[in-house]
Amino acid sequence: MWQHKHYLKLAIAMNVGLPLALGLLVGDVWGMLILAGLLRLVLSQHFTFFINSVAHIWGSRPYTEKNTARDNGFLALFTYGEGYHNFHHIFASDYRNGIKWFHYDPTKWMIRSLAAVGLANKLKRTPVERIEKAKAETLMSRTQTRLAKLPLAQDKLTLLQQEYDLLLKKLQNYCSLQKQVLEVKKNNMAKQCEQSALMTQYHELEAAWENQKQAWLALNARLLKASFN
Repeated sequence: MWQHKHYLKLAIAMNVGLPLALGLLVGDVWGMLILAGLLRLVLSQHFTFFINSVAHIWGSRPYTEKNTARDNGFLALFTYGEGYHNFHHIFASDYRNGIKWFHYDPTKWMIRSLAAVGLANKLKRTPVERIEKAKAETLMSRTQTRLAKLPLAQDKLTLLQQEYDLLLKKLQNYCSLQKQVLEVKKNNMAKQCEQSALMTQYHELEAAWENQKQAWLALNARLLKASFN
């Protein structure tokens, strides 16, 4: 009850008291009450509600199609990064919504900054392997569904499955060695020559994975294009 009263007083102060004080300062009380108080509150509420409305209607579903949540970079501008909603739904424990460095996600940046100064800890990040596997699985399912509607599609489905299996194998090899590299760097266990050999192998597996990823995306694009012709 005490907390409820405290938050109520804070809300009144921010939505009435502050605009009133600014209005007195600039000589336009009603203008400040309407614009800085009421309009700010209306926009804030609507942008918040966008997350469970617009973010389930417009956008892409790269990580899962098992729900209606979508990633929408434009919506992220109005919701402090929450527009990357498809990622959030499948990886809810991750402190991020936009996982790319260029994704607009102020909440992610704030949490990371707090962690840097010791005010937050144990930040959870979804492993790359799980993220990439979810993306590959979603694309696989989408392509399979469209190909299944075509006559004599079995050869294409077989090729798709083979490339998918190869993709996951290379992803697993890459991520497994990545963990090993991080552990070596963390504990400084290996000698310089051993570290050099390990990094060479790591870069080779990384390149193999990236090449297979591009081949996988190109194959899906080609098969999907054929399904429309």
